[in-house]
Amino acid sequence: MPAAASRREFDVLLFRSLDRFSREGVLLVLTRLQRLSEYGVKYKSLQESYIDTTNESGHVVTAVVAKLAELEQKRLNARVMEGLENARAHGRTLGRPRLVVDPARISSLRKDGQSLRQIAVTLKLCIRSIQRILKTQKRASA
Repeated sequence: MPAAASRREFDVLLFRSLDRFSREGVLLVLTRLQRLSEYGVKYKSLQESYIDTTNESGHVVTAVVAKLAELEQKRLNARVMEGLENARAHGRTLGRPRLVVDPARISSLRKDGQSLRQIAVTLKLCIRSIQRILKTQKRASA
């Protein structure tokens, strides 16, 4: 989008809401919007009618709303972390279940001439996991 704006391929940018435009913080949002303005691009939010650079107050309101979006994202992150800590405190295991893998079996299948894909299908693992295990074994034996 910035490249197209610099080539003046459009003159108005519409976005659903400022938090959909960016959640990277007030300074970065303002920098990006300022760059659009320098290219002659106006911008407008469809949900926040007060964010509209066809009038001068739109720039001020944009700064305030960008800061609010940043604060809301921080609150959301804090709530997620609280939920994870609460789950751990109650003994819940988070993430995928660990796979029990026998590295010796992988080595044996590989020595028998099976391809990584064949080993993956046999052991119900992804090829990348098999590669990682074989690489670890190679380093350990070196």
